[in-house]
This record gives sequence, C-alpha cells and structure tokens, in this order.
Amino acid sequence: MKKGLAFFVPLALVFLFCSPVFSQQNEKSIEVVLIDNFDTPDQNEWSWQVQASRYIDDGSGGGAKYPLIGYFKGISDSLRTFVKEGDPEPQVLGAKVKYKRKGDNWFEVYPEKDGKPFEIPFRGNVTTLDFWVWGSNYLYFMDVLVRDAEGCVHIIPAGNLKFYGWRNIILKVPTYLKQKSSYHSIANNTLTLVGFRFRADPSEHADDFTVFIDKVQYTAAGITHVYDGYDLNVADFGDRTTGMKKYLLLSAVALFSAGMIFAQSSLADPDPTIIGNDSAEQSLRTVLVDDFEREGSWVVNMSLDAGVISSRLLPGGPMGKEDERELLQGEEDIGEKNHCFGVKAEFFRRGINSIYIRPVRPIALEGVTKTVSVWIAGRNAEHSITLLVQDYFGNAFELYMGTLAFSGWRKVTVAVPPSPDGVHGIVQSSAYHGDKPGLKITGFRIDCNPATAIGNYYVYFDAMHAITDVYDIEHRDADDIAD
Repeated sequence: MKKGLAFFVPLALVFLFCSPVFSQQNEKSIEVVLIDNFDTPDQNEWSWQVQASRYIDDGSGGGAKYPLIGYFKGISDSLRTFVKEGDPEPQVLGAKVKYKRKGDNWFEVYPEKDGKPFEIPFRGNVTTLDFWVWGSNYLYFMDVLVRDAEGCVHIIPAGNLKFYGWRNIILKVPTYLKQKSSYHSIANNTLTLVGFRFRADPSEHADDFTVFIDKVQYTAAGITHVYDGYDLNVADFGDRTTGMKKYLLLSAVALFSAGMIFAQSSLADPDPTIIGNDSAEQSLRTVLVDDFEREGSWVVNMSLDAGVISSRLLPGGPMGKEDERELLQGEEDIGEKNHCFGVKAEFFRRGINSIYIRPVRPIALEGVTKTVSVWIAGRNAEHSITLLVQDYFGNAFELYMGTLAFSGWRKVTVAVPPSPDGVHGIVQSSAYHGDKPGLKITGFRIDCNPATAIGNYYVYFDAMHAITDVYDIEHRDADDIAD
C-alpha cells in the first residue's frame, strides 16, 4: 500500500501543477483561406480554363468542340445552409469532355491570367486542401497539382470519382513538400496551386464525362512565414521582376534557347527554368542523351526465376520525335535510321518483379541537369518506371518518372531536384572538387504490378534528352587551369 501511494502521489502532483502547461493553445494562427467559390468570377484576377489530351473530340466530325468549361447555377445541399440573404447567387465551375477512343485520356482545369497559365499562391504553411466535387459515377481519377518553393510540381491524389452527386474532398498536404525557401531569389517563394487533373481509367467510357467543382479552400498556419521586417522582403529597387512575370520570362527564354516553340503537354510537366534557379543567369541547353540507334549500347535483365527478357532495335519511333529533331540544335535528320529500343519480358508467373534497362556504361551529362525526358510506348499496364542516376560524388539515386498505364507513345519527363545545401540530396557540382559539374544516368527500372505482370509485356524507348545549365562551364575564367 505504501509503495502504491509513493507512486501515485507524485504522479498526481505532476498533473495538478502542470495541467495549465498541457492546456495551453498552440501559438500558431490556424486560418481557413478561400481560393474560389465561383460565385463572382468577374471579381477574381484569374479565370478558369481547360485543356485535354490528344484524343479529345475536337468537333471535326461536325459536333461541338471539346473540352468545354463554364459556370453554372448550383450548390451542394450541405453548403446551401450557409448561404445568407444578400449573398451572390451560388455558382459552380463545370467541365465536360468527350474522347474519340478509350485509353489514356485526361484533362486539366487550371487558372489563367492575361491569356497564360497562372499559379495561385498559398499563404502560410498549408496543411490541408478542401474542395467539393460533383461526380457522375465514371471511373476517373482526380489529382491536385501544386508547385513547391523550388519549382518542382507535385501531384496530390484526390481519389476516384466513381460516385453520384456532391462529395467533400479533404486532402492532407505532404510534409515533405518544401513550402518556403531560405533563398530570397526564388521566383515564387511559396507553394502555388497549378490546377486540377482528371485521368480516365483506360477501360472507362469515353463518350461523355462531366464534373463540377465548388468552394476550393485550404487550411494554413498563417503566421509561420511572418517575421520582424517581413514587408522588406518585397522591397523594389527598380529591378525586380517578381512572381509569375519572372516565371513566364524565364520560360520563354528557355523555350527559345532550346528551339522548342511548342507548349508543354501537361501542367504537371516540370519546368527547367525555375528548378534550382538560384543565380541571376542560366544557360539552358537541350542535349541528346541517346537516340537508341546503336545496337548493343543498352542491356536488359530481370530475375531469372521471374521470366525471360530480351531486347533489340526496331524500326519506328514517335512522330513527336521528328518535330523535336527539326527544332533542336546539333541533331541531324537520320533518314532511314529511325529506330527505337524494344524490350520484351515473358513472365513465368505473377509476382513482384523488376526490369532493369541499363546503358553499357553510365552516360555522363555536363552542367547542372534540370530535367531528363524519354519517349516511351506503353501498353496500358499498371507498371511504374524509375530513372537511376549517380550524382557528382557517385552516390546512387532514384527518380520516379511515373506510371506506364498508357497506350502509344508518350514523352515522360522527370525533374532532378536540386541539393538544398550542396551536401545532401543529388549534388551535381562542388565549389571545392573539380570544375566539371554533372550527372550520370545509369539506367531505368520498371517495377511491375503483380496484377498485370503475366504473359508477355512489351515496352519501347526512344529519343532521350536532358536540359542542363552549362553557364558555369561556358563562363569559366580564360586563364583557369583544368583539373
């Protein structure tokens, strides 16, 4: 009994005197910020637009031209109770699409300003995203596209729309997203909303799909980004080009320097002009990593007990590659030598398998690599592909490129995240060791989905490119000595 009292009495005293400490509120100011409820579209500085993949019904057969977007009267019954007398008539944003065929169909809804894509900046440290979606019971998958403080676009899955009517979607923002940068020179030094993307299941009907969105808002810790003298952060010395103006200017410079005058195919594609842009000048170059025209330059392998794998060069390639070749400097028309690299995997049984596609020797890239892209012909299998690289010091890293659940040729692009301090992450240059920054590509890895890893699987590669910043190499001191 005495031992029991000796234990519980001190514990009770701790709770008695420390309870005020436990009950103190968090010092952070949590606030809910409304982005758009679509009730008064003429009062926003942006409008909403839509773009779709290549098999969209463009009206060539005599019907309407899709995709369509507009504002419609309506609101969820759950939100109707919050409408007060004198408020504007409730409206929602709606989009409608029709496709010519089933397959890898998608469309994106995004804000626009002055005829160009506009990214809505968040305020504070964002913890959750909150919006209402009206589903029509089609198997479409919804994603929210956001750009972090270092320029990388991230995809936050919002689930599928296989339901009828309105549903409130609340998403947690991953903590690994860098929402603020310690560098003052970052163009958009905050998290921004790029848009919404809707992807159809390959087997879903493609003749008619409608979706509505309402009351897009977020929850954030409002004062975490405010400090003493915060207003001086945006002081204008007469030379500032901030926000989206700087982003669009850098994008235009990069596109013309690479000779690529065509627009990005998706809002989720990484933009090399703002990834790791920590200096006043950049010299971006689009270089050909490999055109897959040399037999024996790539090898493939997989586990011996998983199946048999083979590879070879095959005639053919994506039509988009020919358009790129005419625009990129230093690439000549190869005429009849138009080949791609084909891989065939014959699985013994279902299982967790991986396919490795490697060059005979690592491919070195000069400069600071921003993005790596390759044309891939998929077969709608739910496999995923990863780019394998080595940094300046030989450390191995993996960059997830996405899923191979699409049919036909697609240009798959991945951003190379910059090192935050020159020590951690993918380090591509060093101020103390050598004068040739760069990255090495060691191959690809395809991680197979056990549900579809059966029978024969085919995948094809062509036209691998990289965009690198070679400013430091081109502007070295003329009298400097090479190591």
